[in-house]
Amino acid sequence: MTSLKGHEKIKGEATALPFFSNERNLLECLPGIKRIEGKKFVIEARIGPLRAELSGEVKEYVVNGNKISNLLQVDGPGLTVLIRTNLSVMGDSLDWDVDYSMEGSLAKALATTVGKQAEEVSRQIIQCTPVVFHQLSSSR
Repeated sequence: MTSLKGHEKIKGEATALPFFSNERNLLECLPGIKRIEGKKFVIEARIGPLRAELSGEVKEYVVNGNKISNLLQVDGPGLTVLIRTNLSVMGDSLDWDVDYSMEGSLAKALATTVGKQAEEVSRQIIQCTPVVFHQLSSSR
């Protein structure tokens, strides 16, 4: 399992918590998102030299006060990726950590490449959420 941590500035807890509490907002920040149907989604992704359509599902989405955690499972040919994200909203700060793991024949064959891409996707999701949040809160 690989872990990432970080910190982002946000506009404020009062509007941030409702935004981050809505799992659809997370899904809309997935790079390559093509379709969202309830808790299930489809993304188009590059896996090393290949392009693939991957299916995924929100396995868990928990809001407990100012803490939000979720678990996504993404499946593709020879690949299963589990991504657990924990967010903590405090005032104008968003602290986050992401743990992800990969299994399957493709994950083993392209471990370094897939690992780098999984890390980049995790960072893109986290960096997207404050941007989308700011856009939505500015338009209200």
